[in-house]
Amino acid sequence: MRLINARTLGLEEFVGQNIPRYAILSHTWGQDEVTFQDMQTPTATKKLGYAKIKHSCERALQNSLGYVWVDTCCIDKTSSAELSEAINSMMAWYAESEICYAYLADVPPKIDGKLDEAAFSRSRWFTRGWTLQELIAPAELIFLAQDWSDLSARETLADIISDITGISTSFLLVRLHNEDLKFDLMSTSIAERMSWASNRETSRIEDMAYSLLGIFQVNMPLLYGEGSAAFRRLQEEIIKYSDDQSLFAWSFRAPEHDLSHKRPLSISQSLLWEMVFIFKDYAIPPETSGAMQIDFSDIDGMLAESPAAFRDCGNIVPCDVKKPTPPFSMTNKGLSIELPLFRLTDGCFVLLQCQSKTDPTRLIAVPLLKIYDTYSRSKRGNYVADHAAWFRWPRKQLYFFPDTDATYAGIMNMNRPCYSVVIRRLPPNLGIVDVLPSNSGRRSDSRVVFTKATGDLGFNTKVVFVSLQDMDDSSLSFILAIKMGKPFWSYGPNWDATITP
Repeated sequence: MRLINARTLGLEEFVGQNIPRYAILSHTWGQDEVTFQDMQTPTATKKLGYAKIKHSCERALQNSLGYVWVDTCCIDKTSSAELSEAINSMMAWYAESEICYAYLADVPPKIDGKLDEAAFSRSRWFTRGWTLQELIAPAELIFLAQDWSDLSARETLADIISDITGISTSFLLVRLHNEDLKFDLMSTSIAERMSWASNRETSRIEDMAYSLLGIFQVNMPLLYGEGSAAFRRLQEEIIKYSDDQSLFAWSFRAPEHDLSHKRPLSISQSLLWEMVFIFKDYAIPPETSGAMQIDFSDIDGMLAESPAAFRDCGNIVPCDVKKPTPPFSMTNKGLSIELPLFRLTDGCFVLLQCQSKTDPTRLIAVPLLKIYDTYSRSKRGNYVADHAAWFRWPRKQLYFFPDTDATYAGIMNMNRPCYSVVIRRLPPNLGIVDVLPSNSGRRSDSRVVFTKATGDLGFNTKVVFVSLQDMDDSSLSFILAIKMGKPFWSYGPNWDATITP
């Protein structure tokens, strides 16, 4: 760990357990910040950002601390290995500091001892992704105005900060032990912690995920350039360590539909439902037929695309359903999870093991769309069901597309062949010479004369011409016309085939 000597304003490096007591700065980046490379040259003092370093060191000395950590210059950001280590350690560094100075460059000093609460609430500091962990992690934090004068301690403004950020005041008090922070974080639902970041932004897309590593107590390598995939990786890491299903309750607001008193499908209806889905799944793709209507604007993966999806989800918590729940995990087929599945004539739903704090009598249900043997999430609305549904609805092992890209890819994969028309038997002396329309991929010894691919269905009638020849007498040949017609009422590959020589 690299620290600034508060007396000499030079950088010093410490390894292992021999780290001195230090203060730490939290701020929003501005123009002309001082980098690690700048600190190696005398020109560092001429940069605008040097004032932050100087004032931080002065405050540290007033608090009898000899060292300060400032993110702009204590990390060599040209080293990807050092940057990755720093970001994965940053929550701990803030937690282990003696005091944190939160410098609000856009908040004026107190006038007659009164804080400008409006300016404080509007501060850019509360909108940045990185300052979330910087607000929560330190044992003690003091806010400083734009002239570096004291504004107030974090605990004094706990109620105001809670209103601004949605963070419980329990995280905003002075802590005596770092272990208390870890326990409090792990005792808070994933949805609630995600909601803290839902109104925050970062300069780089990836940092929206990387800035939350400490909040969720996970580690992962940094891959700048991966874009929004970083947030998916974060959720996958969370799944490895937590079975909190509130991770899947994103976008849930006030309940709009209650499934508690809905009647499930009868046995005959369930069989018909399965049969129709077989036809829908394997016969006709949504983009070419009405047999399987999928509105592309209605589909989602099971994982959220960003913390913004958890806006207003801070009151969602896991609940005890009095029954052991199997583990779930990410696989090469998507999210594998066992959940209660409820089928209605207009769709199906799964029940999550979580509820809203405002209504602990209802569990959250998620509407689904089925694509082959994998499910995607639907945007049809907010559903709930009573706790008895957890036992009443049949449980099923399900696979979910993790995100919208995977869902779209799954739909596009419906373009694979679904079935073929084959000449089952031929007299020993007859052979197939050619098939028209021709197929470049057809083998010369194949008896397949037509392969129906799901993306190749812009017709209701298909005619294939098969040229047959007597292998013993090449002068004897004829053409077989195979006409296939699909009934308009059919939902699947129920083609009427007639053979006309």
